[in-house]
Amino acid sequence: MTVRAIFGGRPIVAGVAFGVAALVLSILGAPAPSLAQEGEESSLSTPSAGVTAAPVIGGGVPFGLYFPLAGAICTMIDAAEPAASDVNDDGEEGADLPVGAGQCTVAPMADSARAIEALQAATVDLALVQSDWLVHAVEGSSRFGAAGPAEGLRTVAALHGEGLVLLVRSDGEIRAPSDLAGARVSRGPADSYRSLLTYALLEAVDLDTSDLALIGEEEVRPGVEKLCRGETDAVAAVTAMPDSIAAAAPPGCDVDFLTIPEDIAERASDNMPGVEPLPLPREAAAGADVKERLTSFGLTAVLTTMVDANPTTIARAVRALIAGAPALAARHPALASIAPERLSGADRFGPLHPAAASVYGK
Repeated sequence: MTVRAIFGGRPIVAGVAFGVAALVLSILGAPAPSLAQEGEESSLSTPSAGVTAAPVIGGGVPFGLYFPLAGAICTMIDAAEPAASDVNDDGEEGADLPVGAGQCTVAPMADSARAIEALQAATVDLALVQSDWLVHAVEGSSRFGAAGPAEGLRTVAALHGEGLVLLVRSDGEIRAPSDLAGARVSRGPADSYRSLLTYALLEAVDLDTSDLALIGEEEVRPGVEKLCRGETDAVAAVTAMPDSIAAAAPPGCDVDFLTIPEDIAERASDNMPGVEPLPLPREAAAGADVKERLTSFGLTAVLTTMVDANPTTIARAVRALIAGAPALAARHPALASIAPERLSGADRFGPLHPAAASVYGK
């Protein structure tokens, strides 16, 4: 049953699952966004003439990371200052245009494929899409092969990344990817991202799964427990927060991350659509001012839209992200890889929307 409430001064139409997302939003330090749901009468008023309609952002499942991130972006868009180049839905131009009618809303999406479908059906204006599925949609490959290339998709901003890390014993002999020859590796189910990225890493150093002594298909935490008992030599994980993986080791078990050189990360990414080298931030060491960055490769969350999306909405979203990226990255470890200089790299996964390209100066 849905309820109507006020949280953080913003209206919400919410189900039970939204409570988890609201909690994550509070961690991010952003007020909870309105939630757009099919079958619900909208609490937003219809835009009047001369006003740009408030956008709807597709944001993943309510208990995942994409949903609260979309909410944080909504908050930033609502607060963005207008610019002289803004154009509203009636084609009027000028910095004195109203920002929008009502507030930006977030729509839950089951996965990236559904988010792409929602963009194409014009039920959302923007959506967070995982980079590999975005590239497949743009190219018309994999599950999008039958539909052909999605020529109307446009990228807006590249956000946080989730990359492969391999946890090893600090007192062990595995220090480089080539040391995995003859090792016991916990890499999860064969069709998992943990497994696929581990295989890409092995290929990048001219190894294969047949070169491993043993392959473990358990989840990450049981794998870490096996590592600490001496029953496996390395544990693969795909994460935005490497330190959360190391934290799974029990007291007295000293662990470290296998070093992936940049050239190996690039080689491992070459044949995987939507996968790229990533710097994964770690917690700053005691007394240090700068966080350590772990070289990795993996997937990126990409803010995506359609070519005919309102240019003012897109431009305001980009300006808001450029201004707010450092603060957003500082609010939660999972978002720590978000940086102003990375945003425009969304064009690695698909063509930029013209309004986004203009703000970036591309």
